[in-house]
Amino acid sequence: DNEKLVKLSEVLFLSLFTSILCFFVPTQTSWYCRDKRDIVDGCHDSPFWDLQSEFQFNCRENQYNELGKVLLGSREEAMEAILSNPSAFKPQTLITVGVLFFILMVSTYGVSLPFGIFMPTILIGSSLGGYLGSFFDENLGRSVSPSTFALLGAAALLSGIQRNAVSLCVILME
Repeated sequence: DNEKLVKLSEVLFLSLFTSILCFFVPTQTSWYCRDKRDIVDGCHDSPFWDLQSEFQFNCRENQYNELGKVLLGSREEAMEAILSNPSAFKPQTLITVGVLFFILMVSTYGVSLPFGIFMPTILIGSSLGGYLGSFFDENLGRSVSPSTFALLGAAALLSGIQRNAVSLCVILME
């Protein structure tokens, strides 16, 4: 009976910890706020960019909180948007998403309630790979595709964490 209480407390603590982090991180800094008119052309096809007022957080009128949209919106839409055009995101957002989800994934990996690692692994890999691709694109002066780096980051992280073959990861990403 005591073991069940410990497991329940562990799940309750981690659920609260995850919820608090995902809610308060986007509200604490102002650099997450972006004007709605700054949405990059070509991104309007993705459902991720259908902005609603609930993602305004503490931003001004006609602005949205980019990090809040990634953390509290649909993960599938966020992954699709990052994989298709990571340059549409601020670099700070990609780094924050990658690091925050990595910390959350590592902290919940051994919990008695299955949280899953497949989707967070893709989100972490695509965020960090997209950041690296955007960094190379801006600083190397060559035309580097940040989307390719996002895809490679997701496949590499899947391959490393789940010990899948890289070719299987690439097929999964297609």
